[in-house]
Amino acid sequence: TCTFIAELLAQSGCRVGLMLSPHVDDYRERIQIASAESSLHQIGEGELLAMHVHLRKTVGDKVPLTYYEWTTLLALQFFSMQKLDFVVLETGLGGRWDASNICPSIVSGITTVGLDHMDILGGTVEKILAEKLQIVKPDSDFIFGPKDESLITQAVDHADQVGAHLHAVKSFSVIPAEAEIQQLPPYLYKNLQFALTVGEVLKTKGYKIKDQEFLSKPMNGIPARFEIIHENPLIILDGAHNEPALKELKKYLSETYNDDYDLVFGCLKTRDFLALSDIIVSKHENHWARFDAQNQTHDDQEYQRLREKHGGKIIDLNKDAVNELLCQKSKRPIVVCGSFYLCSDFRRFL
Repeated sequence: TCTFIAELLAQSGCRVGLMLSPHVDDYRERIQIASAESSLHQIGEGELLAMHVHLRKTVGDKVPLTYYEWTTLLALQFFSMQKLDFVVLETGLGGRWDASNICPSIVSGITTVGLDHMDILGGTVEKILAEKLQIVKPDSDFIFGPKDESLITQAVDHADQVGAHLHAVKSFSVIPAEAEIQQLPPYLYKNLQFALTVGEVLKTKGYKIKDQEFLSKPMNGIPARFEIIHENPLIILDGAHNEPALKELKKYLSETYNDDYDLVFGCLKTRDFLALSDIIVSKHENHWARFDAQNQTHDDQEYQRLREKHGGKIIDLNKDAVNELLCQKSKRPIVVCGSFYLCSDFRRFL
């Protein structure tokens, strides 16, 4: 959604800073600039190193920062040195205590609410939404994606409390036939609708948003968002790693491929491995992949429980494992999902 918003603003003649998380292949994906003359491009290696050295000298170890907080500091420092019209920030975890929440905003948005990071944010969607709602600033515009009536009521109440202007996501049906977005998976199409709603809100504030120019422009592939990285066999990377995202992915696989696919799946130990596998498990080949994620993956016992439940094969993701998949010459698509770390490793070995 943030990528679409940044591209929309850039095609409207603005110079835009974009901060994303997580990255898939390169840390520099987290800090990007877009303009009408140049589509999204990452911070340069030299620029990033210079920023890092400068901030180390300035901040040092005076304040202990997490990985994400340090990234946010780097991004904001870099953006402050650019001549920008807008900055688009992707909130990391929750919202209330997220590093990005130190910034004032004219528009904030919540795309979905699902049971994610429950150990930190709370065990119900209502508690999780309460954390997310803290990104909404007084006298700002607030766009809300979920359709659940109780969540909408909660969002309306919070908007009233802080004096924010609440907007539902609009449905845009007039899209150029030649636009590549016609081929987007439905769940990415929802993200696009959200971005276009942001554009409509900005128009009411006097900004000249050129949505038709944006829609007519070829869409650049977003890493690990239903990304096709190999044609024969067809290999699809998708970073879906929570219940809402995996349900959307499964729905698309069912509608497009009649559930006829082979699966490579793994997730971080903060996720419910068994519950998520229930959503995405294939009726054909299932590969439960061990992968490198800085000691954040499940232990062997959890992988064995998974195989006992669904069958399939436990693999150590490496070059040999990827070659073995290719050599099977399956006519079915191979879907790699469950973690951005997993997607990144798979691409590297391929």
